[in-house]
Amino acid sequence: MDGPEQSGFVAWVIAAILASAGVLTSAIAYLFKSTEFQNAKAIERLEKANEKCEADRIELHRQLGLIFQKIGDIDSKGTKFSRGQE
Repeated sequence: MDGPEQSGFVAWVIAAILASAGVLTSAIAYLFKSTEFQNAKAIERLEKANEKCEADRIELHRQLGLIFQKIGDIDSKGTKFSRGQE
């Protein structure tokens, strides 16, 4: 393999290497884009869950306030607990 045959072979090898590099680059770009899309969906689900948790927290604080208010009302009526008796 001397001369033109060798240079033709080298050209084919270089072309194959460049084609492989292009395919790998495309695959990496696709995987990166796919991962970013999945991350965006996961963040969206977490934000919705956070909003629900925040609404639940607010509701629990409201209910706790009502419970303390009822305890105060019961205690102010002179129950055995307010007099220190058991």
